[in-house]
Amino acid sequence: MAVIRLLSLFVVCLFIFAISTNSVFASKKTNDKPVSMQQAIKTASIVVNKLAKGEKIHRSWYKIKATSAITRQYPQGTEWVISFKNQKIKKKSHQILYIFLTITGKYVAANYTGH
Repeated sequence: MAVIRLLSLFVVCLFIFAISTNSVFASKKTNDKPVSMQQAIKTASIVVNKLAKGEKIHRSWYKIKATSAITRQYPQGTEWVISFKNQKIKKKSHQILYIFLTITGKYVAANYTGH
């Protein structure tokens, strides 16, 4: 009788573990949805503001509006490329800043080349 109770307890615990594991994996899938263009621009704007506040880029980038947002296919997958133009920057090659996000909206990189 004790063996049956122990076996039943084990099966119940295994069942609870299986249900909780599935719900954890299911929640990850819902977070992997592509973000809209508006959300990508919003996220990229936050990144630019943080870079400017942290003095990684010139302070004049703070509050600059995005000029374009496109998706591009790369070997590692599709990414958002959001560009910002700052005419206050004297060096012409640094007037356009590109922010790269995963298609799901996670920050990847920033540069002035767009590549």
